[in-house]
Amino acid sequence: MTLRDYGFGLGTAGSMRRHRPPMENGGGGIPPAPPLDPSVSGLTLANTAAIRAGFAAVRAGTRNMRVITVGDSTTATGGVVTGNSRYHAWPARMARLLRDAGLATSHENLVGFNGQGSAAAMNASFPNFTFTGQCNPVEDSLGGKILGQSTTGTFTFTPSEDVTGFRVLYTRSTAAGAFSWSIDGGAATTVDRQNEGGYALGELVIDAATVPALATPGLHMISFSWVSGYHAVISIEGLRDERLVNVYNAAISSSKAVAWPTPTGRPYYRLELLEAEQADLVIINLGINDWRAGNWTAAYDVALQSLITAAKAGGAGVILLCPCPSAETSAEAVPAARQLAYNDAILALAASNDVPVVNLRSFYGSGDAAVSAGYLLADGIHQTPEGYAATAALMAGTLRHIEQMG
Repeated sequence: MTLRDYGFGLGTAGSMRRHRPPMENGGGGIPPAPPLDPSVSGLTLANTAAIRAGFAAVRAGTRNMRVITVGDSTTATGGVVTGNSRYHAWPARMARLLRDAGLATSHENLVGFNGQGSAAAMNASFPNFTFTGQCNPVEDSLGGKILGQSTTGTFTFTPSEDVTGFRVLYTRSTAAGAFSWSIDGGAATTVDRQNEGGYALGELVIDAATVPALATPGLHMISFSWVSGYHAVISIEGLRDERLVNVYNAAISSSKAVAWPTPTGRPYYRLELLEAEQADLVIINLGINDWRAGNWTAAYDVALQSLITAAKAGGAGVILLCPCPSAETSAEAVPAARQLAYNDAILALAASNDVPVVNLRSFYGSGDAAVSAGYLLADGIHQTPEGYAATAALMAGTLRHIEQMG
């Protein structure tokens, strides 16, 4: 695959040339996928069955498809964008490229604080989100800290595309308190988060059956207010009448693979929720912060295996990524040998678990080369906007190839 298949072309020394985006073919069918990039390996009909079934369901209009991307700041778009970072991340860009190919997609699902510890930081990172009062991030879940407040205040979420409802996940426990929600400033409905049986995952689906105004698609706003105790919302998803490929960016900046899989007995923690959400596809891109911390150890293998096992237990197809290379001789100077040891571990896990792998090191070359070509920032860790666009094009091309297999 070349990037020009998705509106970008690779020039010399990392320059990017704009091209027209792909168009639907004249017969109204699915546009042909570009050739599979050599950095992608291990695709079989068996290990892509869940992914292809998800795409087929969206095309047929029978159900939504759910894609969860697990990663660190290189998936959450660290180092480049100060506002609405998730919009510019490669998972969101990938979703928009799939949309160009005729699939209805959404990537605005709000999942976690992603390390934001103040109302001001949260508001700056998510323009669709407004937080007033005390910002009290609590326990970890997919995407980072759970959205919480322990004093009077509100937070609101307004998708930038027309919706006809919302799906909200929240935490429950023995003494959790209550929150209220309202649509477009209307009447408030209180939700008691108390659960006598201990920790539990709560789900709230709000549609026209609950709020008649949602029968008309629009930029509806959902608001949450503190009532008692504290309240903790894990994720907010805008619902639409059409069937969608929903892409959830569940990445957590600065996270290591070894910090992801610790079971807590709480069904909304990282590993537990990954299994509970029963995605069609889980894409795992972890390793940057592990190799920055030191040489490869068996703990990395164990952590990654736990995530693969949880994703498969939820019925998902899995794609592993060998992370984008870090600079070897500039910035933090992560030795190539150390990075290759992690890559070897990922390739071995992909083989033993029969899952595909996308090798970003073979796609970009060395980290120093990626810096020189303009795909990595001078910090040698995070990608530039051109780099994130290139990763998005690679992943969109891979998924389009998978959809048309068989």
